[in-house]
Amino acid sequence: NNPGTYYFATPGDYTITLIIGDFNGCKDTASIDVHVYGVNVAFATIPNPATGCAPFNVAFQNNTTASSNSNALSYVWNFGDSCSSSANNQSALLNPSHNYTCSGCFDITLTANDNHGCLSTITQVNAVCLADPQVDFYAQDTSVCSGTPAQFFNLSSGNNMVYSWDFGDPT
Repeated sequence: NNPGTYYFATPGDYTITLIIGDFNGCKDTASIDVHVYGVNVAFATIPNPATGCAPFNVAFQNNTTASSNSNALSYVWNFGDSCSSSANNQSALLNPSHNYTCSGCFDITLTANDNHGCLSTITQVNAVCLADPQVDFYAQDTSVCSGTPAQFFNLSSGNNMVYSWDFGDPT
């Protein structure tokens, strides 16, 4: 009876044991040690959380760790930035930075490769979120008589907004 294929989720040292027995109650046991190579990929954004207004520069701190007898040799970052050219949307640096020039939420992916050819990838969904305020307003009437009220309606959008009106007169 073969167990089929088994996938180890995390790097480490494992002892695999097979115990067999027959109908007479006789048993036998065998064990082998297996070393699973790989890297545990992790990163952080600086600042954290990475929120603000475009343009916005984000530094990435690589917190990847390798299993024993393993070394992370190369990294590929994808910044998820649809506003950048494909060449500027990736980096092979250990701790890169990226300047986001448009608003939106961006998924960041880091892939690490170790000296045994093992690849590991992590994606943080919405790791960088930039929201630019959108100003919009209208006047009920754009021609009014002096001393009569003029009514304005604010249709602006954004989060945690602060408003400042300037009516263009000295009062």
